[in-house]
Amino acid sequence: MKLWRLSFDTTAQVADVISQVLEDHVLAVSYYEVSEENNHWIVEATLRTEDTDAPDQAFFQNIISQSVDADAPAPQVKLELLPDTDWLEQTWKNFPPRQIGQFYVFGSHTKATPPV
Repeated sequence: MKLWRLSFDTTAQVADVISQVLEDHVLAVSYYEVSEENNHWIVEATLRTEDTDAPDQAFFQNIISQSVDADAPAPQVKLELLPDTDWLEQTWKNFPPRQIGQFYVFGSHTKATPPV
């Protein structure tokens, strides 16, 4: 199994529309603002293939092109293979135990005994 990232630059309005269209074809989709000043947004979607073949980039370019107004140019889709990663391990590394006020917040993966 291989994971892929599909991404493209767009505007807030197009990001909202296209992300809804992509939901039926990908594992997850999100979009975020890069610059409020010029309405620059990025849409990212995660896809999975069972073999090393890349997803059909032309298919995604086509459904995205059909989703935007005829007046606006369709965003150019970028597709990249994601590295093999132990995502659970990465999550644990990014969420170490923390003292927050009077509370000690920790995950079940924490081996240390919480302070008393």
